[in-house]
Order: sequence, then C-alpha cells, then structure tokens
Amino acid sequence: MQIWPNGESPCIWMEAGIIDFKLCDRNHTCDDCPFNKIMTNGEHAYHINHFINHEEVTAIQEEASDIGFKYKNDPKKSFDIFERFRHFTFDPDIYYGNYYWFSELTEKTKIRIGLNFNALKMLPPLKEIIITQPGVTLEKGKPLCWLFTNLGSLSLNAPLNGKVIKINPKLLSQINTFNENHKVWILELLIPNMQNQLKTLLKGDKAKQFLMEQQNLIINTFDTYIKRISHETEPTLQDGGMLLFRLENVIGPQKYLEIITHLFHDSNSKSR
Repeated sequence: MQIWPNGESPCIWMEAGIIDFKLCDRNHTCDDCPFNKIMTNGEHAYHINHFINHEEVTAIQEEASDIGFKYKNDPKKSFDIFERFRHFTFDPDIYYGNYYWFSELTEKTKIRIGLNFNALKMLPPLKEIIITQPGVTLEKGKPLCWLFTNLGSLSLNAPLNGKVIKINPKLLSQINTFNENHKVWILELLIPNMQNQLKTLLKGDKAKQFLMEQQNLIINTFDTYIKRISHETEPTLQDGGMLLFRLENVIGPQKYLEIITHLFHDSNSKSR
C-alpha cells in the first residue's frame, strides 16, 4: 500500500480523466515521456474506467433475472455461480450506506470506514492500493483511494466528510485474504457534525434491507450479462478434475472489472 506523497503532481492523463492514477515523474516534460508517447499514439492498453459502456451495464440491470448456470455435458446439472454473493453478513451495531461502505464509531467524533461484505466479495485480487495520507480532509463523493488489479484500477469515493487520522496498515493483505468473520476497515476519520452525517447512513433493519437489495443488484447484473453471452458454458477443470468455475472466468476478467466498476459508482447501490 502506498500513500499519496506530498508535493507530487498528477500526470496530465490523470487530470484529463483518461486514467485513474499516475504521478508525473518528469516535471511535465511530456514530449520526452514514454508513457505520453504511448497514449498519444493510440497504443495504450485497455483501461477499465476509460472504456466502460454505462448504457450497456444499465440495460443489463433493467432486464435482470436470477437463473441457474447449466453445464454443456449434463443439462440436468446446475451450479450456483453466485454462491459467494448469496452468503449474507450483517452487523446490526454499525452503519451502512453511501454505496458500499460501512461506518463504525470508535469515539464520539471518530469513525472507521471500510468496504461492506458485498463489496469485498466482488473485488478481484489486488496488487496495490494508493490512499490519501493522514491529515488530509476528505470531501464526501471525492476519491479517497485507488485499488489496482492486473487489468486496471478502481477508484473509491469518500462516504463522509472528515479528516484522515489513521490508515489500516494491513489493508492490502486483509482485502486479499478476506474472511467473512472480520470487517476490513480502511481509514479512521475525525468527523465534523457527527450527528448530521450519521443521518445519511442506515442502521438496524433499514441497513439490513439495503444490503439485501444491494446483494440482489450485484447478482442480477452479472446474471443477465451471462444470459447475453451464453446459455450454456462448459466448466473449466484443473488437474484431477476439480472445477475452477468462478464468475470472473466465465465472463472474462476485463468485463468483470468493467461491471464491478460500474456497480461501485451506480446510484442504485447508494442508500439515499
């Protein structure tokens, strides 16, 4: 995990919104920059946020239906490819909402924020996290960190206003070894106007209902996309005949990252 360094400037391609994150290491002498040459020549690699087709993903959600997944070699056999998403985990003592976040009070003016279990179940393995440093004041709806996979990156926006006072030093390893018995917090914030900000979040039965609806949205979105690309798919086997039948492999890792990027920023995933 890395912290945004003081005094560093963003790359012009980041400022233009084409890439999520890149620091300038050439003092903005772009003519001599190899990265700039690749981008201007149209040879840049697939980058998930630049190529998202939001209309297509929204259409997928609108016609979603929950189906089983059939094997070619045995039509009577079905496999619930969404099994990991159906396991529901909920803590009635903490707050949820503002997309895929949980918020847990540690003191009267302090909150730890982290990704809820719906979010953690979606994330592919991460290779790096770039995160804002302690002392920075976050603005709700503005980026607070960037998650990097082998295929692209995903930015996460702050669910609340507040000043960063602590960062989880084990964040990367905890996300990659996600266990449903443990919450993964990202930042601890000093919160102004605590009671007013808590009014934007949900707790108890309302939070439970919200999380269940969010869970259904995830399943239905992927489910309908699978219906579009294939009615039948043969399972992948490793040596010894074990099934390697993960959702990412069925729809392709690039499309998978594209869809979860959309879900993370879809207003239907927000509580209010």
